[in-house]
Amino acid sequence: MASAGGWIRYIRDLNGDTFDRGDGLAHDGATPQDDALEHACLNNNPDDMNDPPNPIVGSCSQYNNYVWIEHPNGEWTKYSHFGTGTVQIDNGWAVDDWVDAGEVLGLEDDIGAAAGNPSASHLHYEAAIITDPAATTLPLTSVKTGFIDEAQAANVVPQVCDGDGNIFLYDVDEDGLTANPCDHLPPIADAGGPYVVDEGSPLQLSGVGSSDPDGLPLTYLWDPGDDLDDPSLAEPTFIGGTSMEVDITLTVYDAMEALYDSDNTTITVENVAPTVTIDPGQVTAIDEHGTVTVVAEFTDPGYLDTHSATIEWGVPVGYEGHELAPATIQVIDAGGPGVPRRGAVSGTYRYGDNDDGSGFAVEVTVTDSDGGAGSAGFD
Repeated sequence: MASAGGWIRYIRDLNGDTFDRGDGLAHDGATPQDDALEHACLNNNPDDMNDPPNPIVGSCSQYNNYVWIEHPNGEWTKYSHFGTGTVQIDNGWAVDDWVDAGEVLGLEDDIGAAAGNPSASHLHYEAAIITDPAATTLPLTSVKTGFIDEAQAANVVPQVCDGDGNIFLYDVDEDGLTANPCDHLPPIADAGGPYVVDEGSPLQLSGVGSSDPDGLPLTYLWDPGDDLDDPSLAEPTFIGGTSMEVDITLTVYDAMEALYDSDNTTITVENVAPTVTIDPGQVTAIDEHGTVTVVAEFTDPGYLDTHSATIEWGVPVGYEGHELAPATIQVIDAGGPGVPRRGAVSGTYRYGDNDDGSGFAVEVTVTDSDGGAGSAGFD
């Protein structure tokens, strides 16, 4: 597993015959060769640690499987002795992929290790920094072994800490370089707010006040993210489709140190009443006992609201008339984030007698499910 987050800059995992997935080439990278012949280190000395001696042709200087990772703090780490194909084929990693701390890179094996050693299957860990400003990628002495070119890069002495943060250094001279401090601090999340916005209107949340005491890059996650354009952004856009109170949590994650922090805030989405429009010229004059059909349209930025409608026909108490068709609503456009809900209202009335000369005042009212109402009319 990766001990810290970073970008994969080089992968070599096709040496060896594990699962018959090697590259089929000798150490020069061109000559065809049985993968079984590059199994591990060549050692025919029975007095050595290999017992029995390794009969497989090949050496550690010619074959190795490894991954180099570049970290945002400028350091590079190398993991060696992967099983054939376990990085690229089994786990799907490719050069320039970002890997988070704790993600599996591949499986350890004895490629590049001493096959006769009972503990041959193991993982080597190396850390380095680029020392040549002209080197834009990790300089390697050989892509087969993956060792760094000491003229362009330098080894970094890793620091190992116990639970109390004490540092233990092994075989370090006074000129040894060191990695980041062991006492890593978690990031600090800041979700901003509380926020207030009208329904249907965009609201930009802001998590830019979040920080990491060690200066490391952060990833963001807002939850719930249903009404956000992208919950992984530091400043996502929120649009609420109806009036509501939303409790939302921002979690910031330091991928290099596998540390996180969360902060809660609230979003108050306030109701906006529907807007009703009506064409006053749709009805001019009618005879006694004539019928009138009125049509109005409305919009509501609360695209999740539901609506009801009424029509006041402007007749006095005791007037002889009859509502032939009460107000009904037809949805024209259901709307969505940034698009208001749109509908039409219609109704029909039969007037039994003429008016007193001033006409009848017709008014259409649309009420949303949050109690907001809008009206329009004509005489």
